[in-house]
Amino acid sequence: MIYDKWDNRELYRAMFPEVWSMVEKFFEDNHSPEEGKYELDGDKVFVSVSCYNSRDIAESKSEAHQKYIDIQIVLAGEEDIFCSLPGAVDVASADFSGSDCAFFPLEAEKCFPVRMKPGVFAVFFPGEGHAPMVTPAGKTTAKMHKAVVKIAADCLK
Repeated sequence: MIYDKWDNRELYRAMFPEVWSMVEKFFEDNHSPEEGKYELDGDKVFVSVSCYNSRDIAESKSEAHQKYIDIQIVLAGEEDIFCSLPGAVDVASADFSGSDCAFFPLEAEKCFPVRMKPGVFAVFFPGEGHAPMVTPAGKTTAKMHKAVVKIAADCLK
């Protein structure tokens, strides 16, 4: 998992240089993209943009992916993502049912929150549990506008 300021993305360019270039171009061309799926390189790299209301932690679930890396970028609003501590989510026994994503009960005591707002990003690698879309403690539900860049993990090998 990576959590950093968008301005520091150059520090991570070596991990997937071609992808960062595609993502930067996408945001240069789309300052406030509408909801939808935007293919940057077919099903290998795409951006999913959504608008939603953040939710109470009691309504949240953890998720983990098996095929894709997520780069989560909040365009408007503020939410917490609860990140599972290593070993807190049993991904090996998860039922992905042919999907990239499996869901788990959120055990907040086995997680740490990261505050997502414009100007920061988070990267989640396959198998890393995380519960997005959570309203920060002491705050009211927020209208969110978020982009999630999906990168097929096997194209980085």
